[in-house]
Amino acid sequence: MQTTMSQKQSLRLPILLLALALLTILSLSWDNWWHVMKKDETTFSPPHVLTYLFVLGGAVLSIGSVVRGLRKVGRFAPVEVPHIKGLSLLATGCLLQAVALIVDGVIHVMQAFDVSLWTPPHLLLAFGGVLAMLGAAELFVSIDREGRAGEIGYLLSLGMAVAFLQSALSEFDIVTWWAWQARWKGFTLYYAALLFPVIALAVIAGTKRLRRPAGTIVTLVPFLIKVALFGAWSLSPIQMYFPLVIVTVGVMFDIFYMTLRHKGSVAVDFAVGGMAIGMVGAITWQHPFIAGLEDVLFVLITCLLIGMFTAWVVDSMIGDDGEEMEFPAEYAEEEEIGHAT
Repeated sequence: MQTTMSQKQSLRLPILLLALALLTILSLSWDNWWHVMKKDETTFSPPHVLTYLFVLGGAVLSIGSVVRGLRKVGRFAPVEVPHIKGLSLLATGCLLQAVALIVDGVIHVMQAFDVSLWTPPHLLLAFGGVLAMLGAAELFVSIDREGRAGEIGYLLSLGMAVAFLQSALSEFDIVTWWAWQARWKGFTLYYAALLFPVIALAVIAGTKRLRRPAGTIVTLVPFLIKVALFGAWSLSPIQMYFPLVIVTVGVMFDIFYMTLRHKGSVAVDFAVGGMAIGMVGAITWQHPFIAGLEDVLFVLITCLLIGMFTAWVVDSMIGDDGEEMEFPAEYAEEEEIGHAT
């Protein structure tokens, strides 16, 4: 079904918020580079100012949309506001990001230079972005349940959710002595366990909603962002590892799912296993520290358990919605996606 004019107008909000999210990730990456290069840093450093503008702009738009919906209803009845599920997630995520920036500003007043990229406000900023992008995904499918625009926006939003969390883990990708020898030596594989929950949520949700494997498409979004950043970062004295991990995870999920989809109820579980193998395998092969077999097995099992639990969560959250959604004709006869957990 084609997207109507009213739907196109309604889609402007999530599209604009996606654009702001991309700009926020780029400005955050610039701020990360600013840290690594040990440049003078204050609340009003150029990357900080841009991040403040993009995040506050998203907060005003999302929270304002909720308030506008309540005003149309005429009373405080959030459940009656159209598309409230997506809007509430968006507003919550953007609000958390705004709070993170305020706290970060206070830290910079008290201490000019952050001691790490992993300060509480930085992590809150990343997780707020994850929530906001999950909200944008829900908003796309809520506004345009049958159209191609809603489907594309949904997948892009899921990919951006992964990109936000990955931006908080960029220290793992930086090729410097202090990152690899002094700080993260022995903890390389933790990258997999930290990033895996959001990747699993995004890929499984996309696959279940669209009833076809979405791993490659979803992970291609953060991969392309990371490739662009890799190219820009490599022009500076400090190098960054090529972002092999993300796209490997998505491709492995799709390969396992397509191979075993005839098994129906266990296809997603097997695909989660492929995702875990892709994640741990790529990190073990690419990163410089040789991990012991016990470390590899521990993280692999951890990722499998996280993936299984995430599949159960996705079923409980969007299972009914997935069954009710209408899809393009070429997918109408495909079987319902489930899993064995």
